[in-house]
Amino acid sequence: MSVYRRIFTKQYQNLMYPGERLRFDILNPICMFLLCSLGLLFVYSAQISYDGGHWKRQLFFIVAGVGIYSLVSALNYKIFLQYAHFIYMAGIVGLVLTMPFSPISVDQMGARRWIDVGITIQPTEGAKIGTLIMAASILARSEIGTVGDSLIVLAKVAGIFLLPMLLIFLQPDLGSSLVFPPMIFALLYVSRLSEKFFLSAFAAFAIALAVLGAGTGAAARTAGAR
Repeated sequence: MSVYRRIFTKQYQNLMYPGERLRFDILNPICMFLLCSLGLLFVYSAQISYDGGHWKRQLFFIVAGVGIYSLVSALNYKIFLQYAHFIYMAGIVGLVLTMPFSPISVDQMGARRWIDVGITIQPTEGAKIGTLIMAASILARSEIGTVGDSLIVLAKVAGIFLLPMLLIFLQPDLGSSLVFPPMIFALLYVSRLSEKFFLSAFAAFAIALAVLGAGTGAAARTAGAR
């Protein structure tokens, strides 16, 4: 029986965890606190010369984010796995709506990364979360053991990640596209994938990335010389 089948028993259908002690990972909020503090200091130092107030807005978003984090961390994560397909498709639809043919796509500084739905939002961030949830759902419901099984699972996960990566790259937003590979390998690392198979896949990706980087650098130098 796969992990996916085992976790969706009746005792896990509740949205919250009534009568059950919540597990708390102290390392996670510590890391977030350090990152938020550094970000706030960077924003404050960048505008202190003209007495700007952007750091106050940053602080507001941090407080709002902490509230959302506290709420989501109290939810039963298995609910998200159950509706992973819908969450993933919502993210993909959001990315498609940033394309030039979309009537609500917003062009800013030569890139189409935003949509106007009364307020301007960037679907990329939601698509990242949806992709993570969908890949986790696939890994949870899959039987990973032999090399053949592992290859099939890797092909599914790769397809799940490649679609949003391509749509984000076309915006264009190379920086956000490069966030996805570390996400993939983090998920594979904590899955039941064979260590040797994981290291082989990681090495192949590193070599491909190095070749791509070298080719891109050479093309840029050639264009600059012209």
